[in-house]
Amino acid sequence: VKSHQASASSTSEFVELADSTLGIAATTMAVPVTTTGYKLLKVFIVRASSSDTNFLLMRLNADGGANYVGTNVRNNAGTITGLIDPTTSVYAIPDTGANDNLGIAEFTINVVTSTAKLITGTCGNGNNQSLWKIARWTNAVDPITSVDLLVNGGGNITAGTRVLIYGLS
Repeated sequence: VKSHQASASSTSEFVELADSTLGIAATTMAVPVTTTGYKLLKVFIVRASSSDTNFLLMRLNADGGANYVGTNVRNNAGTITGLIDPTTSVYAIPDTGANDNLGIAEFTINVVTSTAKLITGTCGNGNNQSLWKIARWTNAVDPITSVDLLVNGGGNITAGTRVLIYGLS
């Protein structure tokens, strides 16, 4: 697992804060990150395999409390529906079904400590499923210290799943 931290400086470019690849299959994946001095995060998630047949969920700071509010527009093979996030996490990557499809996600998160964290982004897989997301983590006190993944409904995250985090000061 590779992970490193850059220092915040006033710049108009995103800098890499973390790059973590899951070495062995696990029920969760925690990616530590220091966000002090940054205003925005870009989080990229690449699922390694279709064996994760349930939605991947994302939490901040391993917070599994009822502190998330979110909604999604879901395109499932051309059928457009609404999808509400669970209150204990946000949907990160749709389930893949039986096909051999990878999943990807890109999120932007504001990291101002004194406000709820706004999460916007898109995610999808090669099985004709995609989500457009707007959500928030209602914690207005704590800085983000980790981005965590887990599998909705249980199971393991496949080894090789990768999370990259960039910051903008």
